[in-house]
Amino acid sequence: MNKPPPSFEEFILNPKDNFADFRTNEDPVPLGDRRDGLFYRYTPKIKLAVRVALAVGRPLLLLGPSGCGKSSLAFNLSRLMRRRYYEFVVQARTQAQELFYRFDAIRRLGEAQASAASKTTDAINWRSCYPFIEPGHLWWVFNPAAAYRRGASAEEAAMFKSPVNPVRWNPGLSPEPVHPEPPASQNDAPAVLLIDEIDKAEPDFPNNLLVPLGSQEFTIEETGDVISFNSTDNNFAPAPLIIITSNQERDLPNAFIRRCIVLEIKPPTTDELVELAKSAFCQTDHTAHDRFTSIANKMITTRPDSPLSTAEFLDVVRAITSLKVEDGDWEEIILRTTWKASDTVGQ
Repeated sequence: MNKPPPSFEEFILNPKDNFADFRTNEDPVPLGDRRDGLFYRYTPKIKLAVRVALAVGRPLLLLGPSGCGKSSLAFNLSRLMRRRYYEFVVQARTQAQELFYRFDAIRRLGEAQASAASKTTDAINWRSCYPFIEPGHLWWVFNPAAAYRRGASAEEAAMFKSPVNPVRWNPGLSPEPVHPEPPASQNDAPAVLLIDEIDKAEPDFPNNLLVPLGSQEFTIEETGDVISFNSTDNNFAPAPLIIITSNQERDLPNAFIRRCIVLEIKPPTTDELVELAKSAFCQTDHTAHDRFTSIANKMITTRPDSPLSTAEFLDVVRAITSLKVEDGDWEEIILRTTWKASDTVGQ
């Protein structure tokens, strides 16, 4: 396998180093839509956009069609930068508040009623708001130490259960998946947060993120506490990197776009796909080059109205290679792997 880049700084500034490969021999071939961050192909534009986003402290907004590699970039960057990785996938009814915290008023009411009925002192003091606060992804990214305490003081937090950290990957911890409660030494590590497919949400969602992402703080309405990245709890760690993706199925507010570093990831060319496949499948000889080129050209002729998708191309190559399919049967593999709604099911 390819050796992982020696450091983020060396990799991001080296124009000749395009592949960040963290795979082992146990997992040599990447799946097209696998979101494990083990393998990614960087372009000069991607490297520059990342550097600018880090320099100015703005979110990095990635635009492009599905399958072009937007979501995969965030996890790979977290490995490359040795940062905690969080992933928040937006749904049609997702509210921005979910990224900050959730207050369980119903459970609090139940605790109050149970306490009144039993006339005993409960382990959880329902008069305090803190036990009923569930920190969201952005809270964990800004201030993990405060998130473990649900915003309470250390003394009060000792009286109730700590919340589960939704971190997907934490540097230096193994085996994966990461344990939900990393040791204290990892709490203050810098973070990468992926807010995936923001265009699925209603227009109020990005608008409600403008101030929290810009100021890197938000307020807990029930307690009045301000959760801030600039708190002394984070030991002056580097600012988090927020990566936001959009398939451009819905227009985003101009005010939101203005506050982001915008990068449009366009469908790759045939040459770029071939280089990607050669590195992904660890085959660099001329035979592999010609074979991958033929597969890409066949996909173009089979799907002349569809742009080449990175994920679909890798899956087609994987299917043809694994099944040892001859050239004459490639079209059928391509049609099954890149099926469109306009296709006849029994074709």
